[in-house]
Amino acid sequence: MASVSPSRARTMISVLLLSILVASASIRCTAGDSELPRLFREEMQQASARLHWRGEALSDNTVYAIALTGLSWESGWGRERLFSLAETEPNRGKPAKVTPDRRLAQDAAEVRDAFNRRDYRQAVRAANAHFSLDEISRDPDLKEWVGLSLMQLNQPEQAFPLFVSQFDPPRSGSVPELNRKFRVMALESAQRAGLRREAIVFGLSLLLEPGTSPRKLDEKMLRTLEDQGVDIERVMIGILEAPERLRGLPAYYYAAADILTARANPRLLPFMAHLAVSDDGYLRSRALISLGAIAYRGRPTDPQGWASATNPLQLRESGISAGQRTMIAQALEAGAKSDRFRVRAGAALGLALAGDDADLDLLLRLSQDKAYILTAADGARARVLSFPVRVAANVGLARFGRAVDLPAGPMTGKDLERARRGGRDESGSRGGLRRDTAGGLEISALDSIVVPPVETQSR
Repeated sequence: MASVSPSRARTMISVLLLSILVASASIRCTAGDSELPRLFREEMQQASARLHWRGEALSDNTVYAIALTGLSWESGWGRERLFSLAETEPNRGKPAKVTPDRRLAQDAAEVRDAFNRRDYRQAVRAANAHFSLDEISRDPDLKEWVGLSLMQLNQPEQAFPLFVSQFDPPRSGSVPELNRKFRVMALESAQRAGLRREAIVFGLSLLLEPGTSPRKLDEKMLRTLEDQGVDIERVMIGILEAPERLRGLPAYYYAAADILTARANPRLLPFMAHLAVSDDGYLRSRALISLGAIAYRGRPTDPQGWASATNPLQLRESGISAGQRTMIAQALEAGAKSDRFRVRAGAALGLALAGDDADLDLLLRLSQDKAYILTAADGARARVLSFPVRVAANVGLARFGRAVDLPAGPMTGKDLERARRGGRDESGSRGGLRRDTAGGLEISALDSIVVPPVETQSR
């Protein structure tokens, strides 16, 4: 690869960006996208009005994402955080009656006991006798017992509004776990009740906000949504095109970029080239990985299964032009010279995926990168030392038969100090990251090292 200045690289990349509008138009016309706009026609037509949006015109892709995520119309979502069924406004609605009061506790126990002995009809009957619908929906235990009882009684159309109503966070227990539980129940009840729009909304909520730790990409959910006609790429691009002042969608910039990276293909090339010059270190890192996957070329000497750690989808050689391949190479080289370790790690993995002979020297330099991250291990003093950029570069070097040794396993004392010597501690670094964005999704086995989860990076 011929060396080029960063300014020259940006100029070359910008040429590729001229085709973004063409690419966006093609994305809007992908298979399975013709029926859903009719299903969500009203939500799409009224998206801006329902959100009281007074800013710049929203792109067609963003309007599509607004409708399919339920941002503008699903009453269960909280105003402060999309995909949250937990009540965050303490003065909203009536206070729930379910308190430590002895009589009320006995009434709740009657519902619980009937549910536990699988007398679902009696559980519903007892709940209705002692509590209002608002009280049932706002108390997590009653919501679960009554909602699941209705499902067992083959009444999903009655269970759905109960599951999607906002609940009061309990004094103990995990609110994120409860939120995920009720979203899963809402999805199942919507599917059984034939509520197609609602099933899509809650399916997308679980794809973008899985509510698990670690936050892994749910490939099964992704395929289910596609089978229902959802244009996944258009939803994700719509999220990334959303203005930062638009509530809800910007919180999922990172998750959307992750899903697009997992699906990297030539159709996304212009959009990923655009993200490759982003000021956001996470988005730029993911874009560089995507560009490398799009430029992938197999090598006869590739170790068997080497790519399984980098991308959940099978890599395929793309028929991109020589000019496009050159511009990808320039973007990767520019990323390799970034002062942010996430961007360098993304560039290293992109170079590894591209597999160009001319990149060997650059990969060797990146394999000596000084950035490291320390994480706790079993034991009070043991630490695991990882070098994100080196790990990513090593994937590429393995394709050339030139892999290098890296520190492995928990270390303490002099061994740890020796391994750290000359390095640069990036533990907890959030340089170039948004602070109001939900964490990203793990899309490969390397993500915990190369792209550490955002939630754990604050000091």
